[in-house]
Amino acid sequence: MVKEEVRSIQSKVPVYVAIMKKTNVGLTSSRCQLELGARYAAAVRLPDSRQSVVLQRRGERWPAAMEAKSASGRRFLVGGWHRFARDNRLRVGDVCLFELRRKQQQGKLTMAVHVIFAASTSSRCLID
Repeated sequence: MVKEEVRSIQSKVPVYVAIMKKTNVGLTSSRCQLELGARYAAAVRLPDSRQSVVLQRRGERWPAAMEAKSASGRRFLVGGWHRFARDNRLRVGDVCLFELRRKQQQGKLTMAVHVIFAASTSSRCLID
């Protein structure tokens, strides 16, 4: 199901797949974050410093921030990530597909987020 959804996006850049964990959706806003792995960060050349990010889903936009951990190469969505997760009712087990749309001039990145909601009563997924 996830592979088919990634293919349907038809992105020209790699798509990052994240399965939601408690640390991504279940904590207070000051501790809620989402890791973007080092391999993905290198593949799409994410900046090595704190960066403003706009998350887009279904025509809406959420400002967030991305922090870099230079030693590991990993990046973390922080700041507005908690609001995005809350507004979109993300739960543990849901899948988010991140597609880098563009690198903007004024220090902002734009990422489209596609969500596959885990069905709580069956093994199939609901895509939205």
